[in-house]
Amino acid sequence: MLTQAAIARDWKTSRVYVHKCVRKGCSLESLQSAREWRDTYARQRPPTDPKQLRLLYGAEGSAKDNASTKGQPRTTMRKCLNRLLPYPDSLEYPLEYSRRIEHVTHILLQQALKERRESKIVAAFRNYNAAVAGGLKIEERCRKEAEYRRQLIPMKEVQLLMCKGINVIVSRLVALPDKIGPVCNPEAPGHAIAILQDECASVIEDIKRNCPKDCIDGIIWAAIS
Repeated sequence: MLTQAAIARDWKTSRVYVHKCVRKGCSLESLQSAREWRDTYARQRPPTDPKQLRLLYGAEGSAKDNASTKGQPRTTMRKCLNRLLPYPDSLEYPLEYSRRIEHVTHILLQQALKERRESKIVAAFRNYNAAVAGGLKIEERCRKEAEYRRQLIPMKEVQLLMCKGINVIVSRLVALPDKIGPVCNPEAPGHAIAILQDECASVIEDIKRNCPKDCIDGIIWAAIS
């Protein structure tokens, strides 16, 4: 890689001028690439006109103008970044975050365009394009996630359906001994009922033991008499 002093000797100009050009994007790979950059983006010799010097060195306007142009974007960015964000688990959170990034990079791009510094403009364009592309990807993913969530059944509804189903099973088990016992053993219905009661009570206990805790309170655990 070349030194700035070598380029200054090749261009027959000052190191200060070369330093300013390097900050604006002048290549240090070879003398040829440095010359090509100079021929495209700069003058072969440093300008002497005060206005052109201000444009080259990025010193447009007075100090008061610079302060106002730099202060305004910072204030706007601060207001943008200080806004309250949505709840982190919501789909609006990544969307709002990407919108803020895009807004801030757009502010920085506008500031770079005002300063007319090529290297800064290129970097700002790159960041803004990346922010826009990232925002589009996030919007697409959030759209797919929203569609997926619409197809899901809420947990409370699942618990309610489970409780209804278990209540039906428990009530049928409670009524089963008296209803089926005499049919199973007409000669000794009491014996059959007792056997069925023990078995049905055991099944109900197994259901209660393995039932999710969130559903236990919603189930009517009728006892078998």
